[in-house]
Amino acid sequence: MQASPPAPSESPEPPATPRPDAPAASPQPSLPYVVACGVAMGAADVVPGVSGASMAFILGIYGQLLEAIAGFDLGLLALLRRGDWSAAAARVHLSFLVPLLAGLAASVLLLVRPITWLYEFQPVLLFAFFFGLIIGAIVLIARHAHWGWQGLVAMAVGVALVVGIEQLQQRAGVEEMGG
Repeated sequence: MQASPPAPSESPEPPATPRPDAPAASPQPSLPYVVACGVAMGAADVVPGVSGASMAFILGIYGQLLEAIAGFDLGLLALLRRGDWSAAAARVHLSFLVPLLAGLAASVLLLVRPITWLYEFQPVLLFAFFFGLIIGAIVLIARHAHWGWQGLVAMAVGVALVVGIEQLQQRAGVEEMGG
């Protein structure tokens, strides 16, 4: 049975089209790679100073992750209201998000206890490891950055923000590093 076109009073949701200046869509990564990316992102989320978004960027899935998140909008609600489940799943890249989130959740659940134990009994080794991950992430992200004066200003704003937060913590009596 073929769906009839919408009545003139209904306004069909236009398909999500990329902006003209947006990069071309990359091919769907393999399922094992997406799960592994989720595991890496979950591990990064357990580590202070390293974010899952940084890992997504390093692993080359950041753009697809942003597209998937951007699909959670009013257009998605319209598709769901009409019962167009396959279009709704495609809009939010469900075949990408489900394995990514499964890997992320498994990683967080598996790593929370070991990280907590290390935090309690081997804090120097743990913080040295964190510092190494942060430096590594900075180097990898810097390779992708096309620095100009705007990039340097943005970096300076980010540094100032972190220093400002640290100053606020000191004034509020918040202890650093949980110590």
